[in-house]
Amino acid sequence: MKDERGVALLITLLVVALLTVTVVEFTYSVEVDQHLVRNSLSAMQAQMLARSGINLGEAFLARDTNDPPADWYFEDWASPDIGSVIQLEPDERLKVQVVDEAGKININNTRPRRGAPPPQPGQPNLSPDAFLRDAMRRLFEANDIQVEIVDDLLEYWSQTPTPAPGQQDTQVTIDDFRSLEDFGAMFGIPARKVTKLRRFLTALPTGLDGARTGYQGRINANTAPVEVLTAVINDGARVDALVQRRDGDQPIDQAALNEALQGIEHQAQIAQLFAFTSSYFRVYASAMVGADPNSDRLGGVGQTVVALVNRRPIPGVPQDASPDTPRWTLTPLDWQKKGGAELLVRALQGDPGSEQTPTNGLMDERN
Repeated sequence: MKDERGVALLITLLVVALLTVTVVEFTYSVEVDQHLVRNSLSAMQAQMLARSGINLGEAFLARDTNDPPADWYFEDWASPDIGSVIQLEPDERLKVQVVDEAGKININNTRPRRGAPPPQPGQPNLSPDAFLRDAMRRLFEANDIQVEIVDDLLEYWSQTPTPAPGQQDTQVTIDDFRSLEDFGAMFGIPARKVTKLRRFLTALPTGLDGARTGYQGRINANTAPVEVLTAVINDGARVDALVQRRDGDQPIDQAALNEALQGIEHQAQIAQLFAFTSSYFRVYASAMVGADPNSDRLGGVGQTVVALVNRRPIPGVPQDASPDTPRWTLTPLDWQKKGGAELLVRALQGDPGSEQTPTNGLMDERN
């Protein structure tokens, strides 16, 4: 230690190295924070844009003229004008889709009607709920799901719930399923199979808190998937006749349904399961913010919003009223948001089965 020359240089180099590490770490931390803030802002913008897409879908539903008096997938709310990818800014994209929930079997309608007489011994059960449960059995069998679940469902509806404190003097009923996920969780159906069933089944409110005295919520024959029609009617030739008509220039009406079902066993009971208009629609909207306008890949931040909407006609509006005349009352019943822009991803991939193929719980269900 007699010669201390160069110590100051070593100390200086050590200090410079420490400062360099500190500056690099600080710079990296600032860049990360900037990315987080930018992504958070883009996610908020994408969510707001997706919510605007929900409003767009509702606007198409509200401007329906109901001419012809049927809801089917040749109307404006299901047209390519609403289903195409909308590019608002070079880095912003939006895709909206409206799905008719009334074209599916409502699992809450499988509840036996309150006050309905039980079937006679040795006689078939001809109540609407029994026909719907039979249709569910066929759908479950076709999709490799335990058919015994339908029997468990009947037992579920038939159980007597325990009244809550203070409700001993009131009649308590089993609540409706609020979602298809609740139904799957109740009976142990795997999530991937629940996703598969989403195209055929739905969980819509019955409107009477389970105390049903009559059949409600009929299946829209004009928007029901072929599998649903086949499961309910159980006659391929008759289903083909109905599908051929609705794929043409005329929707199915009561006369066409009666003609197709002419001579089938239990014709009257099967016919009453169907309707030709709808009251419940599910609106999907996927938005992307920060997408690369010069690349085939989306990039950016995506958000998807899903809304269940109840649509009711406004009384007293004449049939020949102008298209700008309000005709419908729209009531949002359920609202969900999801990460990712699923509709845009499938549109970019050009999936030929996108009209029918489920993706992570989101469905293109028009056909």
